[in-house]
Amino acid sequence: MNFFPFYNDDDGFCFPFIDYVYPLFLSIGSSTDNFTVGASLGLSSKPLEFHANLIISIANAAGAFISCAGGQILEQALFQGIAPILAGLAFLYLAYDEFTTPPPKKQGPEVNNTLDNTSCVNIMKLAIPMTLNNLAGGVAGGAAGVKPILSGVMAFIASFAMMKLGYKLGIHLGPTLREKVDTHFISSCIFGSLALFSFAGFTA
Repeated sequence: MNFFPFYNDDDGFCFPFIDYVYPLFLSIGSSTDNFTVGASLGLSSKPLEFHANLIISIANAAGAFISCAGGQILEQALFQGIAPILAGLAFLYLAYDEFTTPPPKKQGPEVNNTLDNTSCVNIMKLAIPMTLNNLAGGVAGGAAGVKPILSGVMAFIASFAMMKLGYKLGIHLGPTLREKVDTHFISSCIFGSLALFSFAGFTA
């Protein structure tokens, strides 16, 4: 009997988990930086320009696509069954790293300064490091079987939506948002769950 409803014995992950739910969780866990940036702008009552959010989301999507493709290449180069273990270990590290990162006392003054002038150059100064921070998750997702194109699409949607959500909450909740939302803890929980699912795929 298969005790894992999202797996089958022949193909490992099966529809719909690996096709949609897994990359969705991965994208949300990797997009908490976007939430923090949006919240920072909302807390400072500065506008979140549509084109700024769009460029950052496209950069995040490109990074997710490339890193996920690299993870798939890594999966094909390894012995069968090793990739889920490596993916699980990578997610465990990301969960630990997020969990041990102390929450900032003040959210992102450097973010506000960068987006004072929303030129493409200034936006990319913010988009590039945010994208690089998410590459490890993309590689782990690719090694676990996530399709690169779906990873890119999900990353774009999650990045855009999370920044917009953070901005809206920053405006309406004000300083209490810092006390009510710990994005590092949320990311840690998501990556920890993905690690468990990866290890379950190895044992199923």
